[in-house]
Amino acid sequence: MKVVYPTGETKKDSMVGDYRIYKGKVTIKAEVERAKGDKEPLEVTIAVQACTDKLCLAPGKIKLSVP
Repeated sequence: MKVVYPTGETKKDSMVGDYRIYKGKVTIKAEVERAKGDKEPLEVTIAVQACTDKLCLAPGKIKLSVP
């Protein structure tokens, strides 16, 4: 699998390391190689966390079924 993230804004943090910030609507592309003849829906789990400049919500996961 290959995931392509948008550039975003890089934040530097000495405790957790560098990370990217995205604002508004974001498109993240993923290319998945499937077995020949595999036509079943693909189950995808995305880890997310929403933050402001002062605090963050607890991390969460979004589960999707992709045809």
